Amino acid sequence: THIHNNLKEKKCLEIFIIKGEAERIKKLLNLFQTSKNINYVKLIVA
Repeated sequence: THIHNNLKEKKCLEIFIIKGEAERIKKLLNLFQTSKNINYVKLIVA
């Protein structure tokens, strides 16, 4: 599941609800964290 919300000009909030193998999720998290276009990344495990 993916939720997108425009906060201000050139600033968006993206929420991803993901399910899967921990290693695949860690790789996706790493891609987000190393992207120059993403300012903040937070992983919440439930």
